[in-house]
Amino acid sequence: MISASTRRLALAAALGLTAACTPGSRYEPRDQDGLDVSSGALTVVCPLTLSSATVGAGQTVDAMVVYMNTTTSAVTVQAVAVAARPPGGTHAGGPYDDLQPYAPATTVQPGGTLTVKASRAFTASDPTGAWDVYSTYEDASGEWHDGPDVALEVGASPPPVDAGQPPPADAGGGPPLVVGPLDGATPGTWQSGDLTAAGMTMHYDYLLPYGYSTAKSYPLLLWLHENDMGDAFYDGGDPLSLAEYIDGWFNTAGFRSAYPCIVIAPYADQRSDPSGETSNFGGWVPPGDHGANEDAAVAIAQYFVQSYSVYAPKVYVTGASLGGIGSWAMMLDYNAVNGPFGKVFAAGMPFAGVIERYGFGVNPPQSVVDQMQSVPVFAVHGSGDQTSQPNWDRAMWQDYGGGAFPGDPGAQAPGGAFHYLEDPGLGHDVWDTYYPLPAGQPLYDWLFSQSSP
Repeated sequence: MISASTRRLALAAALGLTAACTPGSRYEPRDQDGLDVSSGALTVVCPLTLSSATVGAGQTVDAMVVYMNTTTSAVTVQAVAVAARPPGGTHAGGPYDDLQPYAPATTVQPGGTLTVKASRAFTASDPTGAWDVYSTYEDASGEWHDGPDVALEVGASPPPVDAGQPPPADAGGGPPLVVGPLDGATPGTWQSGDLTAAGMTMHYDYLLPYGYSTAKSYPLLLWLHENDMGDAFYDGGDPLSLAEYIDGWFNTAGFRSAYPCIVIAPYADQRSDPSGETSNFGGWVPPGDHGANEDAAVAIAQYFVQSYSVYAPKVYVTGASLGGIGSWAMMLDYNAVNGPFGKVFAAGMPFAGVIERYGFGVNPPQSVVDQMQSVPVFAVHGSGDQTSQPNWDRAMWQDYGGGAFPGDPGAQAPGGAFHYLEDPGLGHDVWDTYYPLPAGQPLYDWLFSQSSP
């Protein structure tokens, strides 16, 4: 353990690496235990990110954080650390089981950034339980400025990464793909971040898979929320973060065992526009165009592909209502087959969605049918949906030669990649039925079997 007084003496070379997130992002700290990360001259612009939310003896956790000098004067810092406190530890009193190396004394010019990476190998002698990990820097006067805590669950032994037969190798020469089921999978810890793209800063929550390891690679699932989203959802008047809202779908032992993947939930901030007319995931834009919120959400997905152990051929998008509209829009604009704005998503799974830019209750134009003919989409709708009527999905199904509307998951239109499930007993809210397991299993089995060409 390293005391605060000897921390300066243990400094290693600064890690002047380029940050994958966009410098200049506005980062609003959350759950800081009363500590203000903005109280010093440096501001966190890319939040502290851990390579895994869980770790066991014999495993290593990597971390990265980016600061920016947002003042008009040069700022000198004596040290920057990624601090780690075991259960019962405190920011002020330690014990100081920090990640290494520290960044040494440096001067950051106005508008300049400081990127710090550090890591720690855990052993059987480390205390088990919930650790607090946070970034901290010492200013020229000797005062330490602590950033927000990130949870790290330390176990007595390493959680298994995969089970059964060896996973297939990444065709691109990268780490092998992890496939389920994973023995011993447990719920994980959501983390959050901000990314500036398309002229806006978009907040997001994300969940790394059980036993996440940079020696493996994982599918990525981008989930888009429905309407009426400000800083939080409201359930009976109680605010819920996106992570809390979808926790019972994607953060269960069953889902994390069967479908190990990185889950990202971006926030399209609708406080100034509750209707979603302008603040949405790409639905309300002229045909042939795409929206800023759509581009920002795609940028977050691309950031994770570049910065985490993502198996690039398996990047998916799904969403409900407004998010279903966004999922359709992204599969039209960013599908991996012929996406005109970028080939990002291998498959999509819209719930109660349409291509809103063409209007409600209309059949898809032939140009859209032609473009989507070979694009893997599995749509889900309720027959009684009066909010986002199933006309679009029905027309797509018929245009693909599907005939009568299917009543079972997995139905596929002959000669096409479109799958459609219409539930006669449901209205608009199909997500509470088909996102959770076991009802969602046939849909997830299909989704995670899809790969980019």
